[in-house]
Order: sequence, then structure tokens, then C-alpha cells
Amino acid sequence: MNIFIINPKAGNKKALELIPFLKEVENSLIYITKGPKDATEFSSYVTKIYPNSIIYSIGGDGTLNEVVNGITNTNSKLHIVPFGSGNDYYRIIKDILEQPVDIGDVNGHKFINISSFGVDAEIVNKVNQDNLQFLKYQRNILKTLLNYQKKNIKINNKQSLINVLAICKGKYYGNGIPINPNYDLNNSLFNILEASNLNTLQIIKIFFHIFKGDHLEQKGVNFLKANNIKIESKEPIYCNIDGEVITGTSFDFNLIPNGITITNQIPEKVKKIIYTK
Repeated sequence: MNIFIINPKAGNKKALELIPFLKEVENSLIYITKGPKDATEFSSYVTKIYPNSIIYSIGGDGTLNEVVNGITNTNSKLHIVPFGSGNDYYRIIKDILEQPVDIGDVNGHKFINISSFGVDAEIVNKVNQDNLQFLKYQRNILKTLLNYQKKNIKINNKQSLINVLAICKGKYYGNGIPINPNYDLNNSLFNILEASNLNTLQIIKIFFHIFKGDHLEQKGVNFLKANNIKIESKEPIYCNIDGEVITGTSFDFNLIPNGITITNQIPEKVKKIIYTK
């Protein structure tokens, strides 16, 4: 079964233009999401009925995150159709034929790409609240960097003044920022990058190095691998989860090895509709 989950706002509503053509596909089901978390609820429901289906996430990173939270731990396979403004995870899986990939879990919320704290989580929060599309990411990166106050948090009981903390499986976030150049999709480990106790000028410099892809070599940046991590704060802090932002004071991260299967082996008729219409 081909199950198409469509965010009606994706691609400035261009995703909706696929529907008349997708209706011609045999053994298919089309669902248009109605609001936040609807993709999670529907994908959870439909994969119980059709457990060996291909689920098509037609939207951006937010739609993908919701779908992943619905189809985890089933035999269904995931195909990503990039209609968002970032499409960060799609950048690294678009040429994969078919492959199981690790996913993360933080406080019961699954993520397939990257979760983060500090300046980048605040950037994502500002981007999500910004209705002006022009240079959305660039404007909010600069604004946040200039006004950011370091967060005093515990990382596995070690106190740190955090500028950036990223728990990664994918490579990119924030519309193509290569935060995790040494990514591995199914090695059963998170790549964890931490930059702590830097002043404004230093953190701006680190971001320039992130864009260049050599930030792991810079002073003040620490790198480690683990399959779990605990983050604690006395005050509520932002946590970015694949472009969605939650707040809290305690976050438990655990890795789910081969938690979902990515596939680009889809019917030729579907491929022609999605990528030529």
C-alpha cells in the first residue's frame, strides 16, 4: 500500500497539486493533514492497518518529524518528498536506495535528524515564530547570536555554560548548516557536539567555521559519541527536536538502533508523479 500524507501548506500549497495524479495510483491512500500532530496520529493509525506500507511524508522537516513519531516500530517504510523550506534530512538520504536508520528518543518524542539546545534551539524557536519568509534563517541566526545568554545546564551531571549543544544522527539543520560532518545513519550512536563558555565574538566565529565544515577542529568545541545522554537545567530551556521546539528542565535521550527504514524504491508511476509534476 502507498500511503501519501500531505501537509496542505507545504511548498506554498504546491503539494496539493499532486493529489489528482496520486489518485490514479493503485493500492494507495491519500491523507491531507488538518493541523499540528495530525500526521503523527494518522500515521500511527494507518500503519497498524497496513503494517507493510510505504509511507510518503510530503512536506517539510516538521511533517517528517510527525510522521516518524507515528510509524516507529512498524514494518512500514518511509519515503521523504521534500516540500519544506529546509529539507535537511532529505539532503543526506536522497540517493539511498533502501536502508534502516537509527532514530533518537527524547522524553518519549522521536527524532530522526538532530536535537539541540542553546543558541541554535533559540534560533529555531524564532524562525518558527517568524512569518516573514525573506532570509528567515539568516536574519534569525544573526539576531540570536548577538543577544544570546549562555545556559547553565548539566550534561550527564557535568555542569556547563552552553552556547551550542547538538545531539545528532543527520548532518544538516537550520536549512543546510553542516553541524555534524561525520554523520553515520546507523552506527547505534549519537554524535554529540558541545561548545561552551564562549563570548559573542567567539560563538559567531564558531558558526562561520560550522558553515565551512571545520568547526570540530576549533578551540572550545567538544565532540563525543554515546547512545544516551541526560540534560538538566534549573530553569526551563528550549529543546529543538527536528525543527519542533519544546521546553523543560530535564531531557533523557536514548538511541533506537535501526528504528525506521528509509526507502527510495517506490513505484515508477509514483516517482514520475512526485518528481515531474
